[in-house]
Amino acid sequence: RKLITGQGVVVTFYLSEDRPIVVRAAVRSILPASGGLPERYGVEFLTLGFQFKREIRNFVASASGTDAV
Repeated sequence: RKLITGQGVVVTFYLSEDRPIVVRAAVRSILPASGGLPERYGVEFLTLGFQFKREIRNFVASASGTDAV
């Protein structure tokens, strides 16, 4: 099923193996399929709580070798 800009979706992802993060989001950008890659979507999280924001910040900081903010 094709998505369109502005459409609401439910996104599930993992920052650790044991706990999924499930949030509502809206499609903000669509990159067409090319070079063997499927169509890709940029989303804006709509219901991301403070604790999940902190976990994402810490995850990105640890992956980039910087301190979390």
